[in-house]
Amino acid sequence: MNLHLTHDNIFIDYIITAGEELCAGTNKFLIIQDEGVAISRIRSKNIYSAAYNSEKFWNIVGNPNQYKAVYIHWLYGDTARFVNSLPPSVKVVWCFWGGEGLELPGMLKDVYQPKSYQYFIDTKPGKIKFEVKDLRGYWKKKKSVDHLYKENLKAIRRVNYFAHYLERDYRTIQKHTHFKAAFVPFFYAPLQEIVPYELAIDDKGNDILLGNSDTLTNNHLEAIDLLQQTDLAGRKIYCPLSYENGKYAADVATYGQSKLGDAFIPLRNYMPKEEYNKILSDCAFGVMNHNRSQALGNILVLLWGGAKVFMSEQSSLYRFLSGNGVLVFPFEESVKTRSRNFFVKLSTEEIKFNRSKLEVVFGKQKHREQIQQLFLLE
Repeated sequence: MNLHLTHDNIFIDYIITAGEELCAGTNKFLIIQDEGVAISRIRSKNIYSAAYNSEKFWNIVGNPNQYKAVYIHWLYGDTARFVNSLPPSVKVVWCFWGGEGLELPGMLKDVYQPKSYQYFIDTKPGKIKFEVKDLRGYWKKKKSVDHLYKENLKAIRRVNYFAHYLERDYRTIQKHTHFKAAFVPFFYAPLQEIVPYELAIDDKGNDILLGNSDTLTNNHLEAIDLLQQTDLAGRKIYCPLSYENGKYAADVATYGQSKLGDAFIPLRNYMPKEEYNKILSDCAFGVMNHNRSQALGNILVLLWGGAKVFMSEQSSLYRFLSGNGVLVFPFEESVKTRSRNFFVKLSTEEIKFNRSKLEVVFGKQKHREQIQQLFLLE
């Protein structure tokens, strides 16, 4: 029997389905979330939900010794605490997402570009003015944060298998944490489930999609500065900022409009999928300025739809895609060396070429091979 601890995310459905097809009855899935919170994104009924360490949680989990392996879909906080409590006989498989391993202390100067890093320093929770009477609360919070980091690091070093599609990310985490896990190639969903697979190749609009969310790892500030150096006449820059929709989203919206004017359109509110897809269909260009791997789904949709995608050269995802022959472009270099013809669209042949490469790397056959390997780990 295998146990999967996860959060409420649509991609988990693909793992549940694969588990049922390949080894029915041998996988138990459990979302860790507060009591009374409804499951809203996972559609499968073959999943439990419970608050960590509650009576319900342990009734579902039972004796940890019964599990051959525990699969962790986001290793942080409660899942890290659970991993650290497991007996050595239970294998731990870390199904990696990104932020829980590539934004550890010591990595942030590599994740954030200079202006974004300074924003982080200026706005991080610990940077506050306080009086002497506040010191007890400050040190209590700092101690809690330090303990959480140590708990997470201990769990990372307990992992036996690191499941992800980018070996470069594995090497980066290995360098910073000295964990000894084995690398297992894996991605959550096949291309056909992510992109509008039957979409015909047709002429797109002239607009730009900037980033995938209102997280600082998008390095929006640097991207906006670079876009200001290009010819934006007749174009709109759509910038999704609705994930948390907090101070950072507001600051990016203000900064973008101050630098790019009315061309910059911040998407601050959630919109129906059909409306969002309409915006994507008008975007012939995508700018994904993340230094770490992020936004794979958005990038695949853009590429499949025929968009020209610019990425940070430091991104392991950029290097992976370009290394597999996919036509993606270095953002900063492209602006600085070819700013006049920056907005030349991909040809029909180039779009077809990209689709063929994506089929090989992320198609159903590759996905099934990797899922089989993931569920049959020894």
